[in-house]
Amino acid sequence: MKDNAFVKVSPTTKNFLLMEKTESKISIRVFNRTRDVPYCDTFNTEEHWLILTTNPKAEKIIVRQSLNVIFKKSTMFKGKIENGALTSTKANFEHWCKWSTQRV
Repeated sequence: MKDNAFVKVSPTTKNFLLMEKTESKISIRVFNRTRDVPYCDTFNTEEHWLILTTNPKAEKIIVRQSLNVIFKKSTMFKGKIENGALTSTKANFEHWCKWSTQRV
C-alpha cells in the first residue's frame, strides 16, 4: 500500500486459486494477506480476475478484476482501509494492463 504514513512498503502474501480454465475463459481468485501495516490484523483482501475471449485465437481479450475487503475485526478505520486497498488495487491493475500490452 502506498501513501501510508507509517509504512512505505507492506509485505503481502498472495495465494492464487484457479477456479476455471477453458479455451475462452479463465477465472482466478487471489487471497491477499498483508503484514507490518497498522491494523492489518483486522482485514484481508480478495481479488477475482476474469479473463474472457470470444475466439481463443483472437488478439483481443476482456479482463475484469474485482476486489473485496474482508474485515475480521471491528475497526474505526474501515473507510480508510477500504479506500487504501481500492486505490492500491486500481494502481496495480493499471500497471498490469500497461505491462501486459507491452509484452504482446
